[in-house]
Amino acid sequence: GTETLASAVQEFTDLRRKLEALRPSAVLAVTHDLLMTSCTLGAMASQLGMDAALGSNPQARQHAQSAAAGSLMLFDRACRDLGCVKAPR
Repeated sequence: GTETLASAVQEFTDLRRKLEALRPSAVLAVTHDLLMTSCTLGAMASQLGMDAALGSNPQARQHAQSAAAGSLMLFDRACRDLGCVKAPR
């Protein structure tokens, strides 16, 4: 529900703040940017999801889904660049 989405907004915001504090090497700069943008889109998706749920707004729901998809795509790309293994969805 909205409590979970509010928690997700905070988690994405906290993670982005931590990433902003890091100064990546030139090799990791693009991946760092991908992760920061993924966090921004994740927070946006969560906020839009709350707005959609509270206002029963189908357009907001569609925007939330698009932002969530973009966040996942960027995260997956960063994960591939880093060679990490992610948990199955």
